[in-house]
Amino acid sequence: MAHKYTQEEIKFMLDYCSTHSYKETQQEFNEKFNTHISIPAVKYMCNTRGVYAYGVKQDISLTPKTKSVGTEWVDPDGYVYIKIAEPNQWRLKHYVEWEKYNKPIEKNEVIFFLDRNRQNCNINNLAIVPKSYTGCFNKMFNSNVTFTQESFATALLACKLYLDAKEKKRKQTRENPKHIVTEYQKECARLAQIKRWGEYGKVNKK
Repeated sequence: MAHKYTQEEIKFMLDYCSTHSYKETQQEFNEKFNTHISIPAVKYMCNTRGVYAYGVKQDISLTPKTKSVGTEWVDPDGYVYIKIAEPNQWRLKHYVEWEKYNKPIEKNEVIFFLDRNRQNCNINNLAIVPKSYTGCFNKMFNSNVTFTQESFATALLACKLYLDAKEKKRKQTRENPKHIVTEYQKECARLAQIKRWGEYGKVNKK
């Protein structure tokens, strides 16, 4: 089960990681909070918030360290980073804005921009999405489609229904693999039969 971080734990990890290695951060964190967090978990937690272990090359290394806390920087993909602490701690702004009003973001969650504008980090433009929904969501909705909070909730429900149905079908197939015939398979068989009869008719006309 994934560890649910408290605000105190997140702050400690980000502060400590900026001046220590990932291994040192892991050891100190587990000792202080009596947990069993792995090094990859530490790395994920810190890196997704724009914080890297001391001495590790950062994606935002081109941003001057002399910038003051609160400075914003837009990366090549259009995401906004904000400097949250010295000496050089940066984090995605939409994560910072979300956690001002909500619980810390879990590993299996991502933040979605309702108007598809990655630089609009207003809390009213943000929604949280389970990572498992993202593939389905991108499949069902064009990248140019924008949402309100209400329509987005409906879209998430549609994704949930789709994924639940898909899982149910997968479960049935595992339990009865010899007796499950999909609509696709039925259609293929029907078309093959039509083709055979068509060929039979051509032969008999000669």
